[in-house]
Amino acid sequence: HHPQGSTTVMPCPVESMTSPDGCSALFGEKPDGQQCPQITCPKALGVEMKLVCTGGCCPTCWAPDHVVSLDRHTALENPAVIPPAPQAPTTCSGARCFEPQCGEGFAKGFQQGDCCYSCVAGR
Repeated sequence: HHPQGSTTVMPCPVESMTSPDGCSALFGEKPDGQQCPQITCPKALGVEMKLVCTGGCCPTCWAPDHVVSLDRHTALENPAVIPPAPQAPTTCSGARCFEPQCGEGFAKGFQQGDCCYSCVAGR
C-alpha cells in the first residue's frame, strides 16, 4: 500500500479483474508501481476525471457521460470493410471484416470457424 495522496498507480483489486490469470501473466515479477502505466487523469471541461477499475488489470481514467460526452456511433463507414467470408458460421452475421494484406508467401484464404478471410501460408 502507498501513503494517502500517493500518485503511484497500482493494479486493480483481484476481485474486480475480468481475467486475474491474464493480469498475473502481464505483471510477471514487476515490482509495485511498475505493473501499471503511471497515468494521471486530465481535467475535462473543468472536472477531474478519476481512476476507476472496470474489469481490467489496471485502472483507467473515467468521467460520467454527461461531463465528457462520448460518440457511441455504431456505423462504421470504412471503404476497407468487406462482408464476412461466405463459408463463415451463421454466428458471424454483422461481423466487420477487412481485406487481408498478406505478406510474401501468404495468400488470402479461409480457416474453418473464422468470420473473416485471413492470410494463410501459400501452397
